[in-house]
Amino acid sequence: AVVSTQSTGGAAEAIRSSAAHLCHQVITLFDFAKARVANSKDPVYDQNLLQANKMVTDAATKLMRSLGTASNKDCEDAVDNIMQSAQNLETTQIQLVEATELLPGSIEAKHQAGLQALSQHARAIGNLSGLLVSAAHLSSENLGEHSKQAAEEIEKLMEAARTVFNSTACSVPPAMLTPSKQIIEAAASLLSAGGNIPQIISSARTVSVATGQLLSAAKDRATTLGEARPVLQESIGQASQKLASATGSLAKAARAVASKVPDSAALMSAAIRELQSATKDVLISASVPVENGVSPDDFDKLIAASRSVATASSRLISASAAASAKPKDPDVQQQLADAQIAVTQSIKELLNSSANMMPGVVECDEATEAVQRSIGEITATSLAVAIGNLEVKQGGKPVEQCQEEMVDIARGVSNGITQLVRASRQSPEAIGKSAKMIATLLPQLASIAKAAVSATKDVNSQNNTLDLTKALADNILRLTQAAQAASSNPSKETYIEISARADEASAAIGNLVASLSSGVSLIKDIDDAVDRVNKTSVGFEAVQPLSASIP
Repeated sequence: AVVSTQSTGGAAEAIRSSAAHLCHQVITLFDFAKARVANSKDPVYDQNLLQANKMVTDAATKLMRSLGTASNKDCEDAVDNIMQSAQNLETTQIQLVEATELLPGSIEAKHQAGLQALSQHARAIGNLSGLLVSAAHLSSENLGEHSKQAAEEIEKLMEAARTVFNSTACSVPPAMLTPSKQIIEAAASLLSAGGNIPQIISSARTVSVATGQLLSAAKDRATTLGEARPVLQESIGQASQKLASATGSLAKAARAVASKVPDSAALMSAAIRELQSATKDVLISASVPVENGVSPDDFDKLIAASRSVATASSRLISASAAASAKPKDPDVQQQLADAQIAVTQSIKELLNSSANMMPGVVECDEATEAVQRSIGEITATSLAVAIGNLEVKQGGKPVEQCQEEMVDIARGVSNGITQLVRASRQSPEAIGKSAKMIATLLPQLASIAKAAVSATKDVNSQNNTLDLTKALADNILRLTQAAQAASSNPSKETYIEISARADEASAAIGNLVASLSSGVSLIKDIDDAVDRVNKTSVGFEAVQPLSASIP
């Protein structure tokens, strides 16, 4: 009915073809689902099911495009290019280089650059989504150009994601890198072997030998990390088991091909995909970024989020073209609004995934949370003073000692601020470490400030100390938030922001230290005066009263 009422000629044929293709992919998905239920312990069927699900998603996107954009060739081409880019991300294998080709620090730099580029292109796609919606409503002549630009940004985003994976995989020790490269090259040889039995057997043997070497090197890597990193050791162990299973599946598939068992080609194809995935998992789990705190699961999330952006963008282009052709159709306009929301949400997820994988971002998040908790403690103490419910401890530290300790902590914070400003010109990782170091001092400052006000009954002194401490903590919070932004997106602007927040925090430190120092000096002056009076009193006690000498 849709074909007969909305489309004619070539457009109708495109819809029929796309619908038939979708039906075929859905049937394939159901077949793999049944096979997965019957073989629940075989990971090969998991991979087949996931791949079939992705093919259904792509087919559905293509059908939606046929329904709404058959009259816009530029939009059609853009959607095709986006879908191809997404498929390339799924199928492109990790490209390894020999350890001798790597320059010191180059892998870490590529990893960071890939994440930054990914975030940059994601934001560009977000901007283009607004232009697409605007073009659909106001200037349809620009729709094709904006669609083309979106497709180009998607392709760049996928390339950035591949850079992240490749740089991460290449960060493993050389003893792991060499056999991994042999496995990946042998897998490529198997894919191109066709019915060449000698080539299949030779490549399968290469995989078997290289797998043994890689598993041994992975075990050494896990041992090197030490028992203090049990989570990493477990991750490497699980990935190693998966690789051993994949190698066994490949050997089974090679024997099936050599014996000309029916459907052995499909079995071999699935085994190769499983081997490639398992090799990737071993490399990722043993990589430097994972050692530095990135979760292996974050890489899977990055791929899923990248694909989600591509899928949502292709649907937005289709919906924009449809809305341009039918500006008064409320259902079509609602589809456009929903598509834009989907793009926004997918970009948000991708940016979050990217930020979590950047060295320094997690540390800045933790620093911000620590400062916020300290502010809460200071606020609670201020409230207790205001309502007269603060417990004044007897026999605790004297107020003078508390103030001296606060001055020492404030000076430590000042040194940390200097390091953070310097780190903002170095790397996101350095920013994170400096921010976290500053944040570790704030809970100490909040605690000793509470002790200081608990050691005196002077309400004015209590309020002054807490107000200045709270002002410093607030400024440190703004500084860690600026560091958080800089660690995820280093730039001249974020450096300027950190410098400005650092100046404000330094001024707050100056105010607190000046107040505490004057208080310490005043207490010392009073103590000195008391000592002089006491000494004088002792002198008077040693002298007999004048009346006693008069008869």
